[in-house]
Amino acid sequence: MVSKVSSISSFSDSHTLIGPADKTQVFCDWIEQKQKELEPWKTKINQKQAEVNVKTSEHDMLVKQAEAVERAGMEALEALETVKGDQKAKVHFRGLAMLPTL
Repeated sequence: MVSKVSSISSFSDSHTLIGPADKTQVFCDWIEQKQKELEPWKTKINQKQAEVNVKTSEHDMLVKQAEAVERAGMEALEALETVKGDQKAKVHFRGLAMLPTL
């Protein structure tokens, strides 16, 4: 049994054992390098996304304003119809009032 232990000991001394972290380090380094290469693009994308967000907010605000104008227009038309109805009623009433009484 001593011979097996000494052979394992000599093997580990002469060869570096590769652990799970060592196996993935190459990939981690490669990913880190690619992320550094893509950093300028990330900045540009973030700037464009901010511009899109501003334009979207402006669009939403304009849509709300257009809806408010449309509602105000509808209310104005309703008020105009009410005034026209009142005017017709007054004209009709005055016309009856001017008829000679019997």
